[in-house]
Amino acid sequence: SAGWNVSQEKFWNVDFMNHFKLRTSWGETGSSNLSINDTYGVYGASLYATASGLTRSNIPNAKLLWETTEASDAGFDMGLFKSRINLTFDVYNKLTKNRLADLPLAAETGFSSIKYNVGSLRNSGFELELDAKVFEINGFAWNSTFTFAYNRTVVVDLPENGRDKNRING
Repeated sequence: SAGWNVSQEKFWNVDFMNHFKLRTSWGETGSSNLSINDTYGVYGASLYATASGLTRSNIPNAKLLWETTEASDAGFDMGLFKSRINLTFDVYNKLTKNRLADLPLAAETGFSSIKYNVGSLRNSGFELELDAKVFEINGFAWNSTFTFAYNRTVVVDLPENGRDKNRING
């Protein structure tokens, strides 16, 4: 991430705007919802009548990939009239790739589901916050905040599954 307090520069000469900061960030994270047991499987001890043995506790999927989310953000903070009015604006874009999900299995398999990668999602939008100190008299203050946000989620990619409109669990 990076930020620049433009209002602290020597060239800044805007009387009514006492604070102005530009911000941007980028990052990528991985999901913690993936276990080594999902890729290699796990066995457990079992007892059948009087005999002991090993049974598989889940079905492994060696083709699993980490779910990753790449996020970028840009925005600004602005303070007007000695910070009586503050404005914050952010624009963001998040792409989640290799989403993890549980694929339901038929009861005859003996397992309820298998973990698999289901596709990609994009969340993008913006957020706006306007904060105002309406008045302050003798220790009593009235502050008002207006917040507006817009978010759009788009399915970017789904693995082809041969179903009408590529439905999952439909």
